[in-house]
Amino acid sequence: VTYEIMAEVGTGICLPHATKVQKYHVAIQIEDHVLQTKDPKEAKHGYNRWNERFSHNRFESVATSVRKLERIYFYLVNSDKQRICYYQASIQDFVNKDPVFKWYPLANDTAVHKVHEAHEAGMISMKLSIVKLDEENAVDWKKFFAWKKKPPSRMANYKVRIYVFQCKDLPA
Repeated sequence: VTYEIMAEVGTGICLPHATKVQKYHVAIQIEDHVLQTKDPKEAKHGYNRWNERFSHNRFESVATSVRKLERIYFYLVNSDKQRICYYQASIQDFVNKDPVFKWYPLANDTAVHKVHEAHEAGMISMKLSIVKLDEENAVDWKKFFAWKKKPPSRMANYKVRIYVFQCKDLPA
């Protein structure tokens, strides 16, 4: 059975080893099929921005329906090609053909032991859709709002105004 994936990896924040600039990759794995990003367009301390889209990526599986694929994994891959953090989810969370960006909190991989504390694993933003192709073998992704525009080459600027108040003796 043939499946098609559309995925877009946005940014990663609070990434491990924030004391130095690290260029990470993101790997998306369903069964034996793996998609991996290129070098990030921007890398700073604890932050990577990929803005990379995987378009019309097809793979074969013995699973007869999307539900039987069961799990999808997102990995944070360091410069030594080690998968140091991961996120696992049900494939059912990604059957929507018109998804929005979501933040996925990563967990440190204790078998690799490159990230020692769970809170240091970071978060990545992405949107992903998976569909089972039928006889017509075509999904017109451009008709869905999520896939109409190309990924941005750089981030948009926003003005943010924050009022911080100091409070004393508030109940916990």
